[in-house]
Amino acid sequence: MLKLQHIDLGSIDESRISELVRFKVETPVRYEGDINYWRQGVEFPVEQLASNKEVDIRARITIPESKLTAGEFHFNMEWAVECL
Repeated sequence: MLKLQHIDLGSIDESRISELVRFKVETPVRYEGDINYWRQGVEFPVEQLASNKEVDIRARITIPESKLTAGEFHFNMEWAVECL
C-alpha cells in the first residue's frame, strides 16, 4: 500500500491544497487522485511494479500564474509504503 503521510506546499493556502494537487502512479493500471485519495492509501499488487520495484509518482499542481511569485517553487512530501 502506498500512502501519502504529509505534504507541505509552502506559502499555498492550506485549505485549498486538496483541490490543487493530483498525483498519478502508472503500473499496468493507472492510479490517479487528489490528496485525500492518496492519504487513504492505495493498494496494488507487487506484480504490477516495474522489474526494479520502483514507483514513479507524478504530481500536478494547478495554481493560476497570477498567484505565483517569480523564482523557484518547492514542496515537500512524505510517503509510506506498507506491505500487506
